[in-house]
Amino acid sequence: MNKFTAQVISFTAIGLTLHHAAFAQITNPIQVPSLRQLLIEIIDVVIMLSVPIVVIAVVYAGFLFVTAGGNDQKLIQAKKIIFWSLLGALILFGARVIADVVCNTIQEIDPTLQC
Repeated sequence: MNKFTAQVISFTAIGLTLHHAAFAQITNPIQVPSLRQLLIEIIDVVIMLSVPIVVIAVVYAGFLFVTAGGNDQKLIQAKKIIFWSLLGALILFGARVIADVVCNTIQEIDPTLQC
């Protein structure tokens, strides 16, 4: 074995030892037992932050309807805002169903994975 190979092996062994020692003390900061629970927690936060935005968008669209005064451009804009706001709200409220579908699909692909 030449000198270079011996150094590579020793540095690799030292690196693996330091790597193991450094990461042995790290604990999981996210206190969720499964991927499904993590997705549900993330979805809850997203819903909590997004619901006021949807409400504001619908109120703004209603304001545009009221103040349009026959202006077709404002009416079209208000209809688009309401459509996309309600579509976004449906997706938000269906997010848990989507998360369950994703987790069930993952478990069907590989039953050994915990989702």
